[in-house]
Amino acid sequence: MKNHINRLSTLLLILFLFFSTNSLAEETIYIATEEYPPHTSEMLKYYGLDCHIVTEAFALEGISVKYRFYPPKRSLILARKGKVDGVMPWTWRKEREKDFHYPDPVLLKGIVYTFFHLKNFKFDWNPEKPNYNDLKGLTVGANLGYNYGEDFQLAEKFGLINVERVKTQVMNFKKLLASHIQLFIDDEAVGLYKLQSNFTLDEINRISYCQVNNLPSDSLYLLISKKSRKAGRFLEAFNKGLKRLRQSGKYDQFTEESKQGKYIIQNRK
Repeated sequence: MKNHINRLSTLLLILFLFFSTNSLAEETIYIATEEYPPHTSEMLKYYGLDCHIVTEAFALEGISVKYRFYPPKRSLILARKGKVDGVMPWTWRKEREKDFHYPDPVLLKGIVYTFFHLKNFKFDWNPEKPNYNDLKGLTVGANLGYNYGEDFQLAEKFGLINVERVKTQVMNFKKLLASHIQLFIDDEAVGLYKLQSNFTLDEINRISYCQVNNLPSDSLYLLISKKSRKAGRFLEAFNKGLKRLRQSGKYDQFTEESKQGKYIIQNRK
């Protein structure tokens, strides 16, 4: 009888360890994302800065991350339906709160509009008190279809500034290097990525930049689907892991390395 009880206890222990181990191994969050370098991309180390931050934050709480890349609208729909646990990177919008939880932002300064210019070109601009009258007589490059904020859009509409719009950031940087335009407005992170992945070091070193204004920028978030069966767990774990990542100093390290182009896999020209 005693041997039977011992065998039963051993069997129960093995079953407990088996299911506990598999339970831990199966704790994975599935996140839909898009090609939005340098934030998210299959062509970058760690899938880009934002993915790196999210992966490391969850890892600190014992959760692995699997990314699935889709066009942006499709990724949002899949997450809304609960086909994946989350979607990123998106800005905050009130209407999305019906379907998603918003944890702490992956990047507080997700979109920072910046004027790129040649280092030897001096112009009068104060981000604390931006005044587009100070840019009279200058030609500013911009991308077709982009909205750079109300002040810029109105200055362009009423002719306070001369704006030339083209299809891509690369085309604008080529015009800037050739002095065909004096300024190019773009998101800082995206602009730096385009420079680092398309131009020589000599060309990159000819260019500087300054912020358009010091207003709060749109943060970028991981949205957690309310239809995910572990939504509460993922929400809590991410916030805890992100806090620990910041405290460790790695968060600042990752963001600085992204600025320096260290997430780019291909060699520079």
